[in-house]
Amino acid sequence: MNKRVISLTIYYLNTIKRNKGRLIDIIAWPVLELVTFGFLSSYIREQSSAAIQTATIILGGLIFWHFFARTMNEIIMQLYDDILSRNLNNILITPLRLWELISAMVIASLIKLSAHLFIVLPVSWILFRFNIYLLGPLAVLYVFILTAWGISLGLITAASHFIFGSRAGAISWAIAGIIQPFSLVFYPRSVLPQIAQQISRLIPASYIFEAIRSQLLTNTVNLNDIYTATALTLGYIIVAITIFSSAIQYSRKTGMIVRL
Repeated sequence: MNKRVISLTIYYLNTIKRNKGRLIDIIAWPVLELVTFGFLSSYIREQSSAAIQTATIILGGLIFWHFFARTMNEIIMQLYDDILSRNLNNILITPLRLWELISAMVIASLIKLSAHLFIVLPVSWILFRFNIYLLGPLAVLYVFILTAWGISLGLITAASHFIFGSRAGAISWAIAGIIQPFSLVFYPRSVLPQIAQQISRLIPASYIFEAIRSQLLTNTVNLNDIYTATALTLGYIIVAITIFSSAIQYSRKTGMIVRL
C-alpha cells in the first residue's frame, strides 16, 4: 500500500487519541441505541408468537443500518476534525493525490467501523440472541453494499463543507436522520405515501432492507432488489468521487478552503 495512504490512515485513527469523546460516538451511543431497540424487540416478542418475526426485523434493521450510518459519519467526522484543528489546509497543500486522500479516509472509517461492530454484534447476540449470520452468505453482501453507500454519501456530505463552509455543518449531522424514513429500515415500501415511495426508489438501502425482510419472513430473496441496490451504489460512488474532487477544486479557486 502507498506510504502516504498508510500515514494519513494512521493520522485519522489517531484522532481518537486526541479526542476521547469520539469513543462515545463510535461505541457508547450505538450500544445504548441497540439496547433500547433490543428491549423493545424483546417486549414485542412477548406479546405473541406472530410478533417474533416483527421483533427480529426491528433489531436486524437497526444493526444493518449501523453499517451505513457509522461509515458515513466517520467519513464526515474525519474531515470535520481537520477543520476544527485547522489542519485541513496542511493536508491539501501536500503532494497528496485525490485517490490517496479518499483511500485513507475510507480505510480509517472501516477500521473504526470494525471496532464499533466488535462491540455491537456480540452485545446483540448475548442480550437478544440476534446473529446477522442467520441471513447466511448474503449478509456479507448486504454489509458491503450498505457500507459502500455510506462511503459515497459521506464523501458527498463532506464535499458540501468545501462549497458552503461551516454552514454545511448543521445539515451534515442530520443527513442520516433525513434519509432513514426513505430507507425502509423497519417497514416495507408500501406503507409510505406515493411521493415518498418514489424517493425511496433512489436509495440503495431501501432495496437491501426489503431483501432482508423478505429473507427473514419468507426465506426467499428478490435478486432484483440486490441488483438494483448494487447498480445504484456504483452510481453513487462515481458521483461522490466526482463531486468531492470538484468541491476541492472549487474551494481552492474561490478561497473557501482558507476559511475552513
